[in-house]
Amino acid sequence: MMGLSDTHKSKPTTHAELTQHHPDTLDGASSTVRERRRGKPKATIRKLAARSEDPGRKLSFPYCRLLASIITLCVASGSVALLLCSPALRQELVDNYHEAFDRLTSESSKLCSDRQATDFGAMSTVLGEALVGQTEAHRAIRRWFQQKHTDPCRFLVLQGSTGTGKSLAASVIVHQYPWPEKVFHVMWREQSSADAQYAAFQSTLAEMRQQVFWHGICGDYLLVVDHLGAGDVKLLVDVSEQLRTAAERLRIKLNVLLAFRGSPVNQPDTSQSIEQVIPNVEIVRFSALGSDQLNDCIRREGMRLGFAGQQLEEAVATVAKQIDVVRYGCKPVRAKLNLALPSLAGAIA
Repeated sequence: MMGLSDTHKSKPTTHAELTQHHPDTLDGASSTVRERRRGKPKATIRKLAARSEDPGRKLSFPYCRLLASIITLCVASGSVALLLCSPALRQELVDNYHEAFDRLTSESSKLCSDRQATDFGAMSTVLGEALVGQTEAHRAIRRWFQQKHTDPCRFLVLQGSTGTGKSLAASVIVHQYPWPEKVFHVMWREQSSADAQYAAFQSTLAEMRQQVFWHGICGDYLLVVDHLGAGDVKLLVDVSEQLRTAAERLRIKLNVLLAFRGSPVNQPDTSQSIEQVIPNVEIVRFSALGSDQLNDCIRREGMRLGFAGQQLEEAVATVAKQIDVVRYGCKPVRAKLNLALPSLAGAIA
């Protein structure tokens, strides 16, 4: 006999059974849901169309802001065009810009000037260790870099006989300068002609203008022109004028270091001296070397090449006999040591 609990138990009703017993009800509900879903996009489109067709509807805030920006841009463009067409207004705008620029940069320039004396200390130390027998020249170079000045462009000339350390001093200054991104180095003798030399100078000047744009005016700029000859003194007239003009226009402080090959004495085709060509130039004269300074050069270079002890002393005695120190100074020391290395190694063995 079937109990009461068994009577009320029933299996889950499937969709097929519901469809079989109530086909009209389920079909009607499904179609209603589908119609509602299809009707939503249409209703949204109708609402948007009604809004666009309503002429009295106010613009939203983003549209008003965009319209105001376009009007402002047009007015500003017209004002700039009027300024560019009027020379007087354009000049007044440039003058006001320079005045504001001077006010903004005056404080930073003061900070750079106060920091300058201490910044050159490391460079002076390395320079003193590198030069041989040039105490006075080293002192003059250090004093020139550390002294405070207001000139936008100043010149320092390194003068002396061959092999006394002028190019070495220029190289040390280039690598130890406090502002390495503001250093420009021109090797004059690498250019084949006067036109090529002048073109190299113009290229360096253009690069300097670009660096001023990126790095600003804080810190002194440095231009080193190495291996100048006696015949280049005339060319310095135009070069110095261009450098002074560029420094004034760029509102920078520019240190120019000119290193000559040998002594730039007056030649038959040149009647002007360096002092006449470049006003207020300072000339540092490197003194001629003697036998003691030559031996010191050989020892230093020998230690860099790995000589030591008895081999080093043999190198000093051998190489010193092969060099005319008055004429060539220390310039041929490294080449002579490299040539003497095999014979010295065999003698010590």
